[in-house]
Amino acid sequence: MKIKLQSHAFDVLVAGAGVLPERPGSLAVARLHHMNGAPTEVLHAQATDDLRGAVQSYVRGGRLTGLLKTQSGPGIALHLCTRETPDIHSARQLAADIGFPADLVSDLRQTALRLARRQDTLARKQRTAEGQLDLAITRLELEMLRARFR
Repeated sequence: MKIKLQSHAFDVLVAGAGVLPERPGSLAVARLHHMNGAPTEVLHAQATDDLRGAVQSYVRGGRLTGLLKTQSGPGIALHLCTRETPDIHSARQLAADIGFPADLVSDLRQTALRLARRQDTLARKQRTAEGQLDLAITRLELEMLRARFR
């Protein structure tokens, strides 16, 4: 069975996690409202490099049971959904597309921005250090030339 989360098709887990591959992918918990036709909500989205292990851990850790107790009710169904991806980077992008919490995305963007700034700063320092080294070498060569012709 397939379910559409945002614009991505996910497989609904209808059998045990043992049928899942030990490959990268995204895991999601979706809430469907059957009675009032409200849009599907993503309650949890997670990227993993081992889809089978992530699902087993999610279920064994009691997180699915906790969501069933707090988020389900009449006319509401919760589905554990998976989608295999070629690599962990694709899985992260997919999880972000369907519903990583906004604060986490914001934190990730801020961290990426800080790292980019740091990289630029280090590159500038390196260019400056290389420039200073080149200048020092040039000055030494110039002094050696002057000494030779005196």
